[in-house]
This record gives sequence, structure tokens and C-alpha cells, in this order.
Amino acid sequence: MSSTTKKTATAKKPVASATASAAAPVIETPETTPEVKTEDEEHESVGSEITIEYVGEPGINEHDLKMTIDETMKGIMKINAHLFPVLSTLSRTSIKPFETQLKGLNKEYEKLNSSMIKVLFQLFSSQTKVKKNKIPKTEEETKNLSINKEYEGLPHFIDFVKPDDGKTTFSRADVQRAINNHIKAHPELIHKYEIDGKEKKDTFILTGELGLLFHNIKLEMERRALTTSDAYPLLSVGTLKYKDILRYVSYCLVPAPKKA
Repeated sequence: MSSTTKKTATAKKPVASATASAAAPVIETPETTPEVKTEDEEHESVGSEITIEYVGEPGINEHDLKMTIDETMKGIMKINAHLFPVLSTLSRTSIKPFETQLKGLNKEYEKLNSSMIKVLFQLFSSQTKVKKNKIPKTEEETKNLSINKEYEGLPHFIDFVKPDDGKTTFSRADVQRAINNHIKAHPELIHKYEIDGKEKKDTFILTGELGLLFHNIKLEMERRALTTSDAYPLLSVGTLKYKDILRYVSYCLVPAPKKA
């Protein structure tokens, strides 16, 4: 068959190209890597890096896919075996219509090749997940963050923490930590409720020493004329969510001097 194929260079090129196109998905797809876009870290105290983790086998029957590709290749080979002897007997004039058809056949194989690569890439992507690994920042990186800068504590906060070492300066992170530690030491403050049959523990009750602290925080907000802020009405409910603590930590510290 090889001696026959050399006679017709015009017909050989499209069919050989079609054969290469059909085999491309098997060779190229495993080397394809999805693009990963990073996101900004939500908290100032940590950085992040992105890794790709493979989480399972593709949701396809690999044996059936391989058999389909093998059958396609065998079909192409059969076409070549019958087509080349016929084309070698054609005249220059009569070969033109066949050349046009072969070009159209090549285009169809290119579409098939592109579609297979796209489908296989989507299957691979669906079986992978992006995992964000939090990397703690160094002490040098964190000490200058605004949440860790210390200011003079207001009397109501100092009365709440009762520092043994006489410490009077605190950061916003210190205030949040003190409130969290107080709730942890007094689990009766945790307000439990259910949503869709699932118990939630993300809310605490403003009572006792904690209630007094937030009462004074509310007074401090009024002193600063912030009674119309979004955070102010939450203090009238009698409970507060952990995620809202940061709204109030600044009202436990002397305000930072305004820049000129």
C-alpha cells in the first residue's frame, strides 16, 4: 500500500492530517492543566497559596471511550486502504471534486478533535478542586497590621478584662479575643437555636458582665454620635453573633488621633 500512496500527493495530505487529528485527544488531554485564579485573603493575619487536588476518577467509562477511539481509528485505516488505490487511478481533472470532499472531511475531524479535547478537559476539571492553604504570617508581618496596633483602653473595657499586670493598652484583636474567651468560659451565654433542623451556636446573649460591657459600648457609640450606624441597632436585640463582634471592638479603645 505504501508504494501506491506515493503516487498521489494531493490526496495523501488531507487524510493523513485527519488521522493525526483523531488521535490528538488521547495524547494531549492528560497534559492539560486548568487555569487557577487566586483570590484575596479575607483576614489580614494570614496569607494563602493555591493547590490542585485530584478528588476522584472521571465520571466516564474509560474502557468504552478507549474502544470508541480504537474503532474510529480502524475505520479511518479502512477508508485509507480503499481510497488510495481509487484515487491513484484518477486524472488531474476528476480528482478535484474528491479533493474538495476531503477538505470538508478534514474540517469535520478538526471539529471532532476540538470537541473531544473540550469534553475531556471539562471532565478533568470537574474531578479536581482548588484548595486554599492558609499560611500564618510571621510576627514581623503581623505586628504592624492595624488590628494589632495598641491604643489606650477605655475604663469599661479595663473593668471587663481586669488585667493582673496593670496593662492599659490593647489592640482591636485583644478586645475580640477577650470577648471570645469570656463566652468560652461562660457557655451559658451561648444562644442555641435551630434552622432547617440544624442546631446553630453562632449567637451569644448580652447579659451579666458581657451585657454591661456592651451597654457601655452603646453609650460610647452615642458619645461619638454613631447612633444611626448599622451596628448600633444590633445592641437592642439582646443577642449578638460572633461575626459582628468586630463592629464594636473600636468602642473599647481610645480613638486613634486623626491625621492632619
